[in-house]
Amino acid sequence: MADQSSVTFASLLRQHRLRADLTQEELAYAASVSVRSISDLERGVNLTARKETTRLVADALGLTGAERAHFESVARGAASTATASPAAISTAGTSTVTVGTTTPTTPSADPVHASASIALPVATGGVAGATRTLPRDVASFTGRSTELAQLLEAAAGAQDAGVVSIWSIGGMAGVGKTAFAVHAAHQLEPLFPDGQIFLPLHGHTPGQRPVDPADALASLLLTAGVLAQLIPPGLEARSRRWRDHLAGMRLLLVLDDAAGHEQIRPLLPGTEGSLVLVTSRGHLTALEDARYISLDTLPADEAEELLIRLAGRPGIDQGDPSVAEITRLCGYLPLAIGMLARQLYHHPAWTSARLVSDMAATRDRLEFMHVENLSVAAAFDLSYDDLTPDQRQLFRRLGLHPGTEVDAYAAAALDDTDVMTATRHLEALYDQNLITEPSQGRYRLHDLLREHARKLAAEDPTQEADGAISRLLDYYSRAALAASAHMAKKSPGNEPVVDWAGPASTPVVATRTEAVAWMEAERLGLHAAVEYASLSERRRYAVVIASAMHGFLRSFGYWDQALILHQIALRAARQDGDVLAEAAALTDMAEIQQLSGDYPQAVDSLNQALKLFRSQDNRPGQASALNELGVVLLGLADHPAAIASHSEALALYRELGNRAGEASALNELGLVQRATGDYRGAAVNHELALRLYRELGNRFGEASALNRYAQMLRSTGDFAGAAASHEEALAIHRETGNRIGEATALYGLGIVHQATDHVRAAIESQLQALQLARELGYKFGQATALNGLAAAQFAAGDYEAAIASYSEALRLHRELGYRLGQVTALNGLAAAYLRAGELEAATASLNESLRLCEETSHRPGEADARHVLGTLQLAEGDHDAASASLRRALELYTELGVRNGEAEVLNTTGELLLASGQAAPALAHFQRALRIASEIALRAEQLRAQSGVERCEQLREPSVSAQ
Repeated sequence: MADQSSVTFASLLRQHRLRADLTQEELAYAASVSVRSISDLERGVNLTARKETTRLVADALGLTGAERAHFESVARGAASTATASPAAISTAGTSTVTVGTTTPTTPSADPVHASASIALPVATGGVAGATRTLPRDVASFTGRSTELAQLLEAAAGAQDAGVVSIWSIGGMAGVGKTAFAVHAAHQLEPLFPDGQIFLPLHGHTPGQRPVDPADALASLLLTAGVLAQLIPPGLEARSRRWRDHLAGMRLLLVLDDAAGHEQIRPLLPGTEGSLVLVTSRGHLTALEDARYISLDTLPADEAEELLIRLAGRPGIDQGDPSVAEITRLCGYLPLAIGMLARQLYHHPAWTSARLVSDMAATRDRLEFMHVENLSVAAAFDLSYDDLTPDQRQLFRRLGLHPGTEVDAYAAAALDDTDVMTATRHLEALYDQNLITEPSQGRYRLHDLLREHARKLAAEDPTQEADGAISRLLDYYSRAALAASAHMAKKSPGNEPVVDWAGPASTPVVATRTEAVAWMEAERLGLHAAVEYASLSERRRYAVVIASAMHGFLRSFGYWDQALILHQIALRAARQDGDVLAEAAALTDMAEIQQLSGDYPQAVDSLNQALKLFRSQDNRPGQASALNELGVVLLGLADHPAAIASHSEALALYRELGNRAGEASALNELGLVQRATGDYRGAAVNHELALRLYRELGNRFGEASALNRYAQMLRSTGDFAGAAASHEEALAIHRETGNRIGEATALYGLGIVHQATDHVRAAIESQLQALQLARELGYKFGQATALNGLAAAQFAAGDYEAAIASYSEALRLHRELGYRLGQVTALNGLAAAYLRAGELEAATASLNESLRLCEETSHRPGEADARHVLGTLQLAEGDHDAASASLRRALELYTELGVRNGEAEVLNTTGELLLASGQAAPALAHFQRALRIASEIALRAEQLRAQSGVERCEQLREPSVSAQ
């Protein structure tokens, strides 16, 4: 019998807990007390226990009779000479190894598994059976199915392969690393019959130093059943003893909250069969053979599920908008979600909607995220404290960035350092999981970490923060202007003028491809910079950056974003009283309005810009605004005004010696001339524009001119030349990333394919053009491609599909107010209705088309309408009316030089004459049509003409024989 006069409550509590096979967490849960209370009592921090605590713990342990009386007596601090109980005797050889310092520990703030620093049981007389010290798994564990499956599969494979499997589980503070490791360990338990050990290493425990590897080894050896007197001194000797003890065993070892690889390496088993799970805020990249699982924040649905589980409140369930908003405001971080869920649970009077309202109204969301003495901010501070002063400074300044991502150049600007140093510091922050790297060289702060960094930065002197922001905006302005040099504007002449020297650290963008890649990567960050600058008395930066982004946003279809940025720039320019910047922003905005189909607003913006440029006698700006105004006026079918506008722009560009502007004006002028039927003038201007662009090495402009030149060649029946020009334009547009130009080239190729009887290729080209236009939100391109697709469907004999496509094209062109496009759709609809036998619908379409042609002086459209009308009248048997309509169509086609139109209407006229019994004039028409169709390789009309010639000759043969 052992004298127990020296028995302390700490040792007695531990004995009873171990006999009950409970962890500290499990006992605390059963007794409804905190884990810290149990831990403090077992470690002797509190020598006695309160009466209520004693009662609760005794109930949880199931103590009755003499055992309970003895337990309560010792808890009060009374000396005991009682005989040792059977429980005491059975655990008499047990003690506890204190890992690390004796400073009281703070429980983990993990929301799905709040595990305290456990006091490991140390057997001095051997341990029967396998050692199991895993903390309890909890029902509230949520999600992580992909990562868990990966780990379980790998662990099973490692068992078969007979190797030590090491997995490092990383992620930012509060993401649930410990909870995941414990949950996975419980799932894996059957694979490791020799034991499962959980060892906290206190890499980030408030008030405690990280556990020394030698102390950790002593604890592990004792836990595994090694006698205390057999544990050698020193790290190396203990490590060898640990590896020797584990030889032939299958052990699962969870090393929680590691400070670094040096702390881990001596603890690793040396032989096959064991699995080690390491949780750490660092990446542990120096830990050889370790595989890595990086835990991200939870997906939105799993975050909502976690909040609902932990809140445990009726009425708070999925589908509730406030649940989704709370998790969003928590950044989907499990730690933050858990803290707010606990607040809802413990405050029945609170509503989730009111919590959302309060969080949205506050400037500091982190203030809401705490329970008792735990907080999200404190968890972040533990990682921040591991940094060097220079690294801390960069972390704080990253919080000042108005966007979500940075690269080394932006970080260098913020921190006023060189790129190499910034890269090194960013890597350090990444290693501590304070930032993520969503793509190579680009780093992102979690929303809550950004807020924490911004709060820390607010403690720095004001001039430091102001200087950091000014350097960042300065960098973005210069880098964006450098990239914009590779993004030619449609109407050059209104680029911003800057008078500062370039910085030492800007990325190299020597080619358009590099410039496009930089703009794409920085697009959202630049947008945030524009918004910030406009609101922070740095409005000049907003104007410059928005202007520099224009060419890229225009070419790649980011038109909604462009309109927002140009509105911001316009407002900033007006606030600064910068007239030229205001006019330039209006000009850029008008181009996007025109592409988006808002022609009236584009005209208004350009007229405002032109007035402002003239007030400042700024001729480059006037030329740019006039050139863009001509484009919009063409869309409104005001051809005389469009020609006048482009001609004035051309004269100004030539006076200024601006050859790029001259080429642009010539190219746009040629397009208007083609619309009015002046194909010769259009050909001359497109050829001049093409030559100028090539001399300037302007690939963007060259491709645009090639497309326009090809359109003119199509109109005059040179399909071979048109195909070659469109193909060349398509290659350049794809090379330079101009998706609008690519869609235009595909549409043109589709028209050529159809005209040369390659109907399947025509349909495929038009479908590609339509898809591109839809992806861009380019309504004009959609309407144009639909007209082209309908024409190809008509050629394929699918009149129902053609009617549907023409109808959709007509609807879009009406929305846009583009009357020339409406004429094309109406003429096509009339022809399709005619083939489908719907003569009344065909007549209505033609009447509307002819009215629009008269209003717009659109001679090519009128020629097409007269041709279809003559065919309709022929079908109705009104030969006189048909003859008049066809004669007018032929006159127009001949005047315009539209040779394919000439061939088609000559064939139709031949059919009319042949039906009237006039074989000789019919033959003349068919022969002329055959000659033209052969010259321009118009196969369908060739066959049609040959058939007409044969039928005419057959009719003439009897009369020849009679003679």
